[in-house]
Amino acid sequence: MYSLADLFSIMSYHLHIILQNYIFVLAHFCVLVLWWRYLRKRHFRQSQRSCCMSHAAILERYQQQLLVVMILVSLVLSLILYFPMRVMLFLGNDFVYVAGVVLGWRRGWPVMLVGLLCLVGRILLQGEGCVWVLYVVLDVLVYYLTGGIVRTMLHVDADILSWSDILFVSINKILVSIFSATCWLLLMQDTWSNGFNLLLFRLVGWPLISLPLIALLLMLLREDYRQAVTLDGKCAVLP
Repeated sequence: MYSLADLFSIMSYHLHIILQNYIFVLAHFCVLVLWWRYLRKRHFRQSQRSCCMSHAAILERYQQQLLVVMILVSLVLSLILYFPMRVMLFLGNDFVYVAGVVLGWRRGWPVMLVGLLCLVGRILLQGEGCVWVLYVVLDVLVYYLTGGIVRTMLHVDADILSWSDILFVSINKILVSIFSATCWLLLMQDTWSNGFNLLLFRLVGWPLISLPLIALLLMLLREDYRQAVTLDGKCAVLP
């Protein structure tokens, strides 16, 4: 069993690893904002030119493209970080989780599929075995399905998400971390200490990485929903 001093020592170690490589995390935020601004201008300009088109369909495609590109960006950044320094920081599952929350199970599956292929490819590049591949498949599915469950619990769309809703979505990633650590123990048949170590790493990384990233992404998507509603209102009054 771990003593209290051991727990603080492990958490301090994980905190040091995250802070030491936080420039890679900040790169996600920069790319997210830049790519969001580019897609926002392009897609909503298209909406203004063609009021006969479904703004819901345009917005859905826009959200899918935003999340898919961010998964690819996270894959590239994680490989840049892993091979020279052997540090594993892949944030693609956060975007898979948000896809389940924002798009739902039936509309977010393309994002989930891209996230799954990226993570499996990353594991194969690292030279891991088939058991690792099975684990990451279950990991992505747990993120996606949990996001879909959170969506049904909120009963709201992203345009009316309050700060408490955004915090609720972020906090529920703790459940994903618990399920992931459980899958690790069952599949890898590893010691419980390694699974607990994995859980601690994710719990330390959640407030430093996932919480601000998910909150920022949901805020940006909320603004997009509001602009889409405004465009729908303008098109409705056109003769």
